[in-house]
Amino acid sequence: MKSSNVPLVSIICDTYNQQDYIKTTLDGFILQKTNFPIEIIVHDDCSTDNTVSILKEYEQKYPDLFCNIYEKENQYTKEGVGIWPDIDFPKARGKYIAFCEGDDYWIDPYKLQKQVDFLENNSEYGMVHTDFATCNKNGRIINSAINKKKTIAEGDVRNKLIVGNFVTTLTACARRELILEGAKLLKYGYLQADYPLWIFISNKSKIGYINEVTSVYRILKGSISHAKSLTNRFEFNESKFNVIRDFLNHFEYSDEIVNKINKNYASLLLRYSIYLNSNNLLERRNRLIDTANIQVSKLQLCLTYFVKVKFFRTILFYLNKFKYFLFSRSV
Repeated sequence: MKSSNVPLVSIICDTYNQQDYIKTTLDGFILQKTNFPIEIIVHDDCSTDNTVSILKEYEQKYPDLFCNIYEKENQYTKEGVGIWPDIDFPKARGKYIAFCEGDDYWIDPYKLQKQVDFLENNSEYGMVHTDFATCNKNGRIINSAINKKKTIAEGDVRNKLIVGNFVTTLTACARRELILEGAKLLKYGYLQADYPLWIFISNKSKIGYINEVTSVYRILKGSISHAKSLTNRFEFNESKFNVIRDFLNHFEYSDEIVNKINKNYASLLLRYSIYLNSNNLLERRNRLIDTANIQVSKLQLCLTYFVKVKFFRTILFYLNKFKYFLFSRSV
């Protein structure tokens, strides 16, 4: 790894109160072996634990690599502030931007080299991502290769990506010019900034995939994507559909794709009308079916009937409490 005033890759890492994990994350950056210069931008959002002290230790040890941002006030909680578009991205100087949150980490020392080689040799591709493993809060590996038994779409993936996200942030490396252009469309109300960026990039270029495990995603209870509260889980999942609907209006997609998305959303509303015992969600789901002219399966019709009856809805609610798998996510 070489240092220089002009990095080819900017690594962006956001952290807040992650003193138990941040060293592993930073070591994954230092581990990288490249024939090009990089810069590491760690954005600490006013941590109250020992995270800042750890960051400054690494900054002092590797002054040519780190360009850290230390907030005096927490920015995430402020209205009208976007961490990536307003703070992180303007700081990045590299031709490419790679991402990794402060509780995840990289394990392949050639991760960036492989991704940059791919992008340098394939100008029609705007981003490339990889497979990854998962671990728990103590670092024990839960799944050694998430995509091992999956076929990940490559190339023109715009139709597949708008239906569901399959790009994991800590594995992504993208062209800075596309990131900055896409960041202009980010809305501050989004609960995730990565998915809309990936959708934007898929509409502007091809997306590549390297079928190798380069990174580890840490599954933490209480995180926004693994919230304990069913209400919070619903809000997070619904926010994905808010993103999708915005981009359906911004880019043109076929009626088939739109119909598939509406079916998936109707299924989400039905599931959580049971989980949350909510008439409101059920009514929203039924209005969506009527306005979008969605054809539903017999199973969905039966479930809709039972949900309408308070007695049966209560039974279904408690069945879910005991982890019964009621029905699939798709119609």
